Amino acid sequence: MGVLPQPAPSTPPSSRKRTLDDTPKKQSSAKLAKLASPELCLDLAKALVPLKSKQGKARQQTRTQWSVLSSDWAASKTRQDLLPIASRLRALIVPGAAALVDVRSCDKEWYEQRSTARRARELADSLAHALKIGKRGGKQTPAAAKKAADAAEKARLAQKDLEAFTKSDYSVPKVQLLDFCEATLSEIGMSFDNEDADRAWRLLLARVLDVAPGLRSLTPLTVLDAVLVCYRASSKKPREWQSILTSLKRESLKGLSSVMLHGDETLSEPYEMFRDMVQGVPDNLLKPLLGAASVSYATMCSGTESPIIALHLISDACKELHGDALNFEHRFSCEIDPVKQGYIYRNFGVPILFRDIQELGLPEAHTAWNSKEVVPRADACVAGTSCVDFSTLNNKRKSLQDGGESGDTFMGLVRWVKKHRPILVVNENVMGKGPQNPWPEMQRQLEEVGYAARVLTFDSKEYYIPQTRMRRYMVAINVGEGGVTVGSKKVPLTFDAASKVLDDWQELVEGIQRPYTATLDHFLYPEGDPTAMRAKQQQQGHQGRDRKEVDWTRSLMRHATAREEHDLGDQRPLTRWDEGGGIHPPDDADWSWWSEQPSRVRDVAEVCFLRCVAQGQDPRHKLMYVNLSQNPERNDSSKQLPGLCPCLTPNEIPLITLRGGPIIAEERLKLQALPVDSLTFTRETQKDLSSLAGNAMTATVVGPVVLCAWLALVKAGYRRAPARTAGLPQNKAVEAAYAAAIKAALAGQTASPAKAVSMPRGSLSGGIAGLCQAAAESAIFCPSEMGNEVKGGIAACVVCGHAAHEAVRGSPCGFANFSAPVRPRSLAESVERELRSVLPPRILMAGIEAQVLSSAGSMLEPRLLEAWVSSCAAAVPPHGFVLHSVQRCRYQWRATWRNPADLKDKARLELVIGAESALCDASLLCEWRLFADPERCSARALRPLLRRHFAACKPDLESTGLLRGSWVLRVPEESADVLQVSGRGLGPSWERMLGLGFSNKEERLGLGISPDAFEALEIQSLSGRFSHLSGVYDRAPECGSANGSLHVRRGKSQVQMFLFREPDPVGHAETDRFVIATTHEKVPLGTVREHLAVMEAGWRPLCEAGSVQAVRATVPGRWEKLR
Repeated sequence: MGVLPQPAPSTPPSSRKRTLDDTPKKQSSAKLAKLASPELCLDLAKALVPLKSKQGKARQQTRTQWSVLSSDWAASKTRQDLLPIASRLRALIVPGAAALVDVRSCDKEWYEQRSTARRARELADSLAHALKIGKRGGKQTPAAAKKAADAAEKARLAQKDLEAFTKSDYSVPKVQLLDFCEATLSEIGMSFDNEDADRAWRLLLARVLDVAPGLRSLTPLTVLDAVLVCYRASSKKPREWQSILTSLKRESLKGLSSVMLHGDETLSEPYEMFRDMVQGVPDNLLKPLLGAASVSYATMCSGTESPIIALHLISDACKELHGDALNFEHRFSCEIDPVKQGYIYRNFGVPILFRDIQELGLPEAHTAWNSKEVVPRADACVAGTSCVDFSTLNNKRKSLQDGGESGDTFMGLVRWVKKHRPILVVNENVMGKGPQNPWPEMQRQLEEVGYAARVLTFDSKEYYIPQTRMRRYMVAINVGEGGVTVGSKKVPLTFDAASKVLDDWQELVEGIQRPYTATLDHFLYPEGDPTAMRAKQQQQGHQGRDRKEVDWTRSLMRHATAREEHDLGDQRPLTRWDEGGGIHPPDDADWSWWSEQPSRVRDVAEVCFLRCVAQGQDPRHKLMYVNLSQNPERNDSSKQLPGLCPCLTPNEIPLITLRGGPIIAEERLKLQALPVDSLTFTRETQKDLSSLAGNAMTATVVGPVVLCAWLALVKAGYRRAPARTAGLPQNKAVEAAYAAAIKAALAGQTASPAKAVSMPRGSLSGGIAGLCQAAAESAIFCPSEMGNEVKGGIAACVVCGHAAHEAVRGSPCGFANFSAPVRPRSLAESVERELRSVLPPRILMAGIEAQVLSSAGSMLEPRLLEAWVSSCAAAVPPHGFVLHSVQRCRYQWRATWRNPADLKDKARLELVIGAESALCDASLLCEWRLFADPERCSARALRPLLRRHFAACKPDLESTGLLRGSWVLRVPEESADVLQVSGRGLGPSWERMLGLGFSNKEERLGLGISPDAFEALEIQSLSGRFSHLSGVYDRAPECGSANGSLHVRRGKSQVQMFLFREPDPVGHAETDRFVIATTHEKVPLGTVREHLAVMEAGWRPLCEAGSVQAVRATVPGRWEKLR
């Protein structure tokens, strides 16, 4: 870590502000002389201190929903439809008695007309499909053709009438809506561009609906949803609306702090996702299902049994939130794959496991063990029939009528349904396109046997998971023999009534969706994790068995076409492979994995890499998921959003670009919302598990599909008999007694916390410096060192200090630069034992209290201060931290203490011990760092800062007490200055060095890519506040920073500093900022680097001779000694 930024000298607030965002690219010498004058420097220093007063505002870097919406409306002359109301509002929220708008039952005429249009479209589609089937069988009649044409015309007119009705009665000019919004925000005392406007609209919506501001069902709603309902409330009941505005202003927006926005929390664990899901479901629909008789389920071709996993997680959430479980039983499963059979048998204990779905229509069928069992009935069936014949990846697709594996498995499902008549049938499959689209025929088959069916399309990224996975689900309800009965009189459900139930199902399942909040990095194992290490060893043991060189001449021609179309050149900069089998990827890549890939796969990776570079992205520093099994015409990763995964397939070749290697199978399973840590794997290989993941249903999609089907039936009057309760009171009494005993034991254990730390370890016989030296010598020097492996033959780059082993060095930094010696090495095992012997197992912290924090941050705006104080104070558990892990890292060791009551809490205490780099003269480092949980901070503006430690302590290296030292506190007050940046000597840019052509220079420049770059940048602090950053920074494009952006400050006698672009692994390159820091190497996921200065958003060095730039730079946080 670099030197901690010191607090800047205080300056009086300025009454005048200057903005430098629009500084011209070229400035005359006279203007520069004026800009550099002492008087103007002082004025700029006064103006650029954004958080020095209570009235100051933090510089907002991310646009809020309201800012995006308002800017779009201001530039639009179109109208905004007021209907339909968001499905979540209509389906999941119960308005209070004083609600101004009854979102559940209003506008009946419009919704009835929409329902009519839907029915007309469904009938037209059904008749069109029947006509197509008749043509194929030679049974087409003129009457059938006329009937289909009439239905299609009727559907078109119904849709046209609905659009006209909406435009005339339920739409408003967007400019008018904008005026309404401006007036509303003004009346409640909030400025138009206030960063809390999103929360204000959500609070207004809660008042209009007469519900609690913190209601979980409100959280995923957009600002547009809230504005439209508020606008309707103001026009329908203006007096009551005005009363809400008046009371809100009088109460100073009471309730604003309890409003939760969609991005306020990161949901990455399956139990968190399903808990959030259940919290949003209305009690009046859910409670009739809780504690009722068990629903029996049959699963067919579901592979991972995602439906059963989802039902377990839903049931657990119901038990936690409502006290009663969602009772169900898994009656039987059917799976033909032996690997999946073993997985199901070990993890689910299903009573019967059948082998072939095509036999389930018979009285008896073969099991996985080749015995015969009677095929039972079930209340519900969830199937994922084979998709191989319907997939767009198959160049020889078949329709349902053409036979094949996909058609045969579906017809096996239909035969079982026809014989056993379940209440509910759910089938999942791929989208299906063109003449081979199977869904109309699937729907017709189930309707012919007495079911009302509906097909909807779902995308996993809209249901908690960062994966673009488009799948269709069909839900069918029994309206024939043994069909559903509703109401107290048990009236059979008719087809028309079932269609309304399916309307409710559609609204519920669309309302329950929540777009992903956790990006791909939350689903990957950290470096050195035992699961990841085992998987990598297994991958290495199986590599090469299925990867053989084949004639890829046709693919090569396609690759050449892609290179020519985008002017990518003919270089191979990512892996440097050659036709002789040689390959040289970056030193932190998985060399063994790359060496086993055939030439076609390597060249696909090169084309994908260069495409991204041509769009301004450096994939080596971005978390991108690339499927290398597909040629470039099907695989344009440059259009992919970092942090979002494409659709998982069973036999793909996945590359995580930031990792430089594959994703492991367990991580792929996590991307299907499966609780991997709760599943048992034995003989399954990585290939087997990858196949499981690629064929799986996403649990957070199939779970809501099934749950909402039952909720829709409950809404229609369906009820199940109560569950048998014999012995239940006794069981509950035992559970209560057990819980009381645990609580008493915990109370006794924590009654005297001082005893647990009366004699803590933490004293060293040889001094801290000796331990730092040993830690530095045994830490990881080269990314190729795995586990506790210590390698010789390591050298460092003379330009930037990056260290690598002789077998992998060269990318980055180049072979010739590795001539600087590194520290002597020590055994990692012995140092780890020594660290564990001296580190205290439990640490109590005092002094980080709300009163102390409030005093330190007294100049903050009140809401920011409240959020910061509560987040930091909550980071210190009352009964102390316990030692959780000791991890070997790059150049250092890291010990972590966590809250024993919640090990998943991101708040933690760390001790970092080692050196700044592998160089012999690198400074030793020993520092305590205290972190808060940024996701629990209610102020979004503070989250980036809270991802860094908010308190630190550096013990004296000459002392023997690890716990001794003065603590400093990072207060979220930025200091700022204006830096003057000028260039020296033009050379080829990094992109040009990679071989990119500039035949269309203007297009490249529009993307921020220039053919030239300055060989050195001179930086000067105009006010002198950041004078320690001044100097000449030489460009080092080969040294590994994102987009070849590294610049190294000249001068051996000065503290080494680097200027470079700091990439956000899950953000687009446009949002990356240039920073100045004392380290520059790639940091592990979840780790945030300390910066000496951060340049303003969007700034890039100009590449024109004579150009001089003035750029605003800030220091994130002010350090203050803790008293």
